[in-house]
Amino acid sequence: MASRKQKNKMPSKTAKDKAAFRRTEAWRSFRKQKMLEQKGLDPVTKRRLTSKFHCHHILQTSNIDVYEDISDPNKFVAVNSATHDALHYALHLIFYNGAEAWQRFVAEVEREALLNKYVDEEECFTY
Repeated sequence: MASRKQKNKMPSKTAKDKAAFRRTEAWRSFRKQKMLEQKGLDPVTKRRLTSKFHCHHILQTSNIDVYEDISDPNKFVAVNSATHDALHYALHLIFYNGAEAWQRFVAEVEREALLNKYVDEEECFTY
């Protein structure tokens, strides 16, 4: 369990820099453009983007110069919070445990979706 000191740790300079960048007019304009480009929809769930949607950086980095580079809109995707969290979870799982862990995870999700009758055999995931 994390100590109280760790829980209340101040954000790193990079986190502060990222937050400052997200308050700029350039970022806000870019974010709005991504939403319009995607017709206001989360590409995973096909639900409307909420007002607090994330403009997810596809390239994961702590380098502030790379983080602030919005010259290529294809390196970003507008998603709602749940999708954003799921993407980070999946990428974390693959990064630390390998592609096989991802395959096992998908197989387990499929098994549970079938058992709970969220999908039927014909809708089964095939990749």
